[in-house]
Parts: sequence; C-alpha cells; structure tokens
Amino acid sequence: MKTQKDLSKTTWIGIDVAKKTFVAGIYIPTDPGEESRKISDIPVEDFERTSDGVRALYQWSYDQRNKFQAEGGNL
Repeated sequence: MKTQKDLSKTTWIGIDVAKKTFVAGIYIPTDPGEESRKISDIPVEDFERTSDGVRALYQWSYDQRNKFQAEGGNL
C-alpha cells in the first residue's frame, strides 16, 4: 500500500479523448519543500488517436520526466 509520502512523488497523466485526437497533461511532482507546480505550468501535448499517437504519448511522458529529472524517466 502506498503511503502519503509515496503518492507525493507520483507522476500523474490526465487524458482528454476526442474522436480523432487526444490531449494529455502530465503533472511532474516537485521535490519535498518546493512549492507545487501551477496548473498553467503543467506540460500539455496533442496526439492523434492512433497507435502511433499512443507511442508518441509514451515517449513524450518519458521526455517530460527526464526534462524535470523525475522518477520514471530514461526510456
């Protein structure tokens, strides 16, 4: 079972799905003691609703975690 401390380091992805596309936003956790990210600072990207789009989301999520030096990067 995850503790509150474990959840504070969890990366969250929200996805809004439309007929031909989907939009994803990724919340990268901040380090302990740092202020949480503003919603306007959350990376967002559009993707085609295809298997290539899902692969692009997968790669993009790793790129974002690497950019912020967060857990779960380095594909």
